[in-house]
Amino acid sequence: VDVRAPTAEGFPGGFDVAFDSPSEGVLSIGQDGAFTVSGAEVPLRNELRYDNPWSTTPFQSPVVEIGDEEGRLVLDFAANERRSAKGRGPLR
Repeated sequence: VDVRAPTAEGFPGGFDVAFDSPSEGVLSIGQDGAFTVSGAEVPLRNELRYDNPWSTTPFQSPVVEIGDEEGRLVLDFAANERRSAKGRGPLR
């Protein structure tokens, strides 16, 4: 961890952090710099909040659907509702 000098306005300058991972190589990120793994830039943001076998949900979506063949659950935060169903049947 390297501590940056204060800004001209007297605010804290921030930090630069590097970690030598035994499995991934050097991981680093700075106050103004990109996140890198072994020198290659890696985005910190993805298009999806959840991306797994049970849910594929974009960032900023007010609705989260979680499910499999046995049932599903829909959380609608905008409408303050929770709906569920067994299998692929209609939501209750």
